[in-house]
Amino acid sequence: MTKAHPLTRARRSQTLISQRDAATEQAAVHGDSLRRGWWSRGPLVPSLLGLDGSGLRSHHASGRDTMLHVSLNQAGSRFLVHGGDPKGRDKINRIISSWPGWARVAVAGRSGVSTYAGPRSIPSALALSSTQLELEWEDSARAGASVLLKSFERARQVLEGPLSEAIAQVRSWPHERKPFRHQICAVAAILQLEGRVLLADDMGLGKTSTALWASHALSSDRTLILCPASVKFNWEAEITATLGKRAVVVIDGSKKERINQFGEMRKRFEKAKHLFVIINYDLLKHLSHEQLSMLGRFVRGRMVIMDESHYLKNHESERSQIVKRSFCPSEGGAQWRLGLTGTPIRNTVEDLYHQHELVRPGTYHSFNWFLNRFTEQSIMKVPYRKGGKTLYKTLKKVRRAKNEKELNQIVNTIQIRRLKKDVLDLPEAITTYPQLELDPHTAKVYAAMRDYALLLLEEQDDSASILSPVCRTAVEAAARCEQIAQGCVGGVPEELMPRLSATLTNHAAKVEGKPGWLVFPSASKLVHLQEGLDSVKLQDGQSVTFCRFIAPLLWLEAKRLGVAVTGSMGLKRRQEVFDAFQAGDIRELYISVRIAEGFNLYAAQDEFFLGRDWAWAINSQAVARCHRMRQTGTVNVQMPFVRGTIEVRQHSVLLQKEKDADNTLCFQTIADLKEALS
Repeated sequence: MTKAHPLTRARRSQTLISQRDAATEQAAVHGDSLRRGWWSRGPLVPSLLGLDGSGLRSHHASGRDTMLHVSLNQAGSRFLVHGGDPKGRDKINRIISSWPGWARVAVAGRSGVSTYAGPRSIPSALALSSTQLELEWEDSARAGASVLLKSFERARQVLEGPLSEAIAQVRSWPHERKPFRHQICAVAAILQLEGRVLLADDMGLGKTSTALWASHALSSDRTLILCPASVKFNWEAEITATLGKRAVVVIDGSKKERINQFGEMRKRFEKAKHLFVIINYDLLKHLSHEQLSMLGRFVRGRMVIMDESHYLKNHESERSQIVKRSFCPSEGGAQWRLGLTGTPIRNTVEDLYHQHELVRPGTYHSFNWFLNRFTEQSIMKVPYRKGGKTLYKTLKKVRRAKNEKELNQIVNTIQIRRLKKDVLDLPEAITTYPQLELDPHTAKVYAAMRDYALLLLEEQDDSASILSPVCRTAVEAAARCEQIAQGCVGGVPEELMPRLSATLTNHAAKVEGKPGWLVFPSASKLVHLQEGLDSVKLQDGQSVTFCRFIAPLLWLEAKRLGVAVTGSMGLKRRQEVFDAFQAGDIRELYISVRIAEGFNLYAAQDEFFLGRDWAWAINSQAVARCHRMRQTGTVNVQMPFVRGTIEVRQHSVLLQKEKDADNTLCFQTIADLKEALS
């Protein structure tokens, strides 16, 4: 079955484009032909990207699959198609036969060049010496392509031009949060590209808010947000902070709870003016066919946001197939599609393929075409046993990229990416508060410690200060709850060992240099932190991690290639470490938040808080180690907290008290602590 090229579908909003730019109205009329399915399989986007002003550029491909590539001559509006296989004429003809947009075909054969009225008129018995065809556009096809190229150019202009031009593209802004310049420009560019963009800005540049503003600017009354489980509730908070009060349904919990949530979504489907539905990727495979169909109907003709889109880089994975089939098919599905990621390439350039295809299907001819065109591969033989025999299967492993200039031309029409160093006018550090959930093993330990702490606190006077000596044992038990939320624990009471012995044996690790301390490698905070550190590392950046407790810092030092800086380190050695970090010889530092003052770390632009201090001023000092004079980029500060733990209380205290929070600890009572643990 012949599929229409995706860029034909990208013109569904052609009327909107013509309203924005009356000068292209006639071209838009011709562009309607694109929507009727002119384009079949074939890399039209690479065609449009081959424009370098130097006339006709032809791309040769070799191999038995007869890979095809086309490029546009600006002056003559002609394409050349080359097939590397002399016997590949039938393959070429099958592909171009469904392109009625060609008015004339010139074929170079053994007897010279022959001209035909169209692809279908090429004699089937024609023998080709080079399988070279020169194809000329019909006027309407040429006009439609011109509209596409103009939209790319307008997007580039609003990203690079005066701020006033970008502001003029957006009708209104919600007043809840003030956008930065780069966010205004990104929203305007997304409008020009008709809402089909991979927003790959550097971490900490506010992609979440930008995507929500784009949803508002595109007037999408229904928006589906797909994201990792760790940021699901953070999206809920960001919607309110960015757009104000909106109807939000978060799909989460047990099967029964999800049934109720879908029922709520069904009720709000028609009533709410702006409805957001949030679901994590891994939950999709647990939905029933009816529930997936309901989400598909919900997003049809509306907007889907794919946060951390690198989760979908494997086009063969179950989650990728569900997203493509249900929300981002080649025909139908979501009209506006935004992918968000700070690291679009996690390993090699092949990671780009499916992220681009979800946003704009048909950007590339096929996955194999992409690999052959843009990567160098090596062949690996992997042994496996079958029926008592050792057999081998052949795998292709991508070694490196090739044809980078050409690939970048394609990427620039679908992807927006600005680095922190390019956004120099941000006045302050960008702080985010990801909301995480306890993993099952750590949750079991936390629940036991919480119950134990509450039992001890019940024996104390509610009005007593938590600093009172008589409350020490109970307060220490409560403090261990905070440790567990951050992925460690400084000892477990004997009373709890029968209940927790198996869990601690199988899921906790000892820490060298901290006798009696344990670390939980599967803890959500440690997993989230290491993912962030890996993302910075992939971008060749440097990072600083702060924590109240020493054990996780020492564990990170032993596991990774960074250096832990604690109060026990001598001042001279400490300064040597900081100097080496500034020089780029050390890429990661893990620092006790209590000693975070009196030194400069402006070489880093990413700060992570595994655990915050209860005093706002101490945390502020830590942030200022990187966010200070001579810092050349925006500082991204992540301060995650774990839902359902004592960290929720800590988070609210720090937000409410701000600079006065350094005194709040002295005034907390036993009653306050019991409330925080409950």
